[in-house]
Amino acid sequence: MDRRVRRGLAVAGLLLVVLVLLPVAVVLVPFGGAFAACHHQPIVLMDVLGSRQYHRPDDKGYAPNALAILGNGNGYACSEDEARAMGYHHDISLEPLPAPSGLPS
Repeated sequence: MDRRVRRGLAVAGLLLVVLVLLPVAVVLVPFGGAFAACHHQPIVLMDVLGSRQYHRPDDKGYAPNALAILGNGNGYACSEDEARAMGYHHDISLEPLPAPSGLPS
C-alpha cells in the first residue's frame, strides 16, 4: 500500500474516533466531575424552557445531563436539598410507579 494511502487512512480513522468520542466526553466529563465532588451519583438539574426540574439517581430515565456543558441552569447538585434551594422541583413523571395494592396475585 502506498505511504500516502496509509497516511490518509490513519487520518480518517483518527478523525472518526474523535468525532465519536468527543460527544461522549462532552456529556461524561461534567458528570464525572460532579460524581467526584459529591462522592455519589449527583442530582441532575434540568432547566428546559424554564421548567427547573431535578432528577434523582433512582428515577426512571436518570442519565448524565447532555446540556450540563452549557450551564444556563443545567448541571448537577449533590443533594435534593441543594437542588430545592436553587429553585428546582422534582420531576414526578420520572418517579418509579407505586406497586399496585389490593390486586389478587
